[in-house]
Amino acid sequence: MIALHIAIYLAFLLALTWGGNHAVRLILHASGKPAPLPPEDPEAPRAPIAKPGGRFIGILERLLIFIGVAASSLQIMVAVIALKSVARYKDLNDRAFAEYFLIGSMTSILWAILITFAAIIYDREWGLNLIATYLGIFS
Repeated sequence: MIALHIAIYLAFLLALTWGGNHAVRLILHASGKPAPLPPEDPEAPRAPIAKPGGRFIGILERLLIFIGVAASSLQIMVAVIALKSVARYKDLNDRAFAEYFLIGSMTSILWAILITFAAIIYDREWGLNLIATYLGIFS
């Protein structure tokens, strides 16, 4: 029975990280917003902005949001959002990039919150109570 619980926790982790990457790409594609050109070379052929580094940043972002929500720490969530905004501040002057960035960021944050709530509910109702025990929520 414990093996099943561990498998479910791992499924939540995969949904949060890799599933989040796929969800963001799906929503960006559905929005009809093409990946904008890098501001420094407007003549370059169109290439996706989200390179492996961006995907890895998204994974870290969703993990931090998971920890923030699970630990009832809004400060962590605010810090993640502020850090993303500061890192891309100059690029946000380009409207196409700003829309692309906001759609991707909001999708990633919403995905992380939804998966976190699902994991918390599972943990509390049927799981091993690991999230509450180790992150101190609902105590």
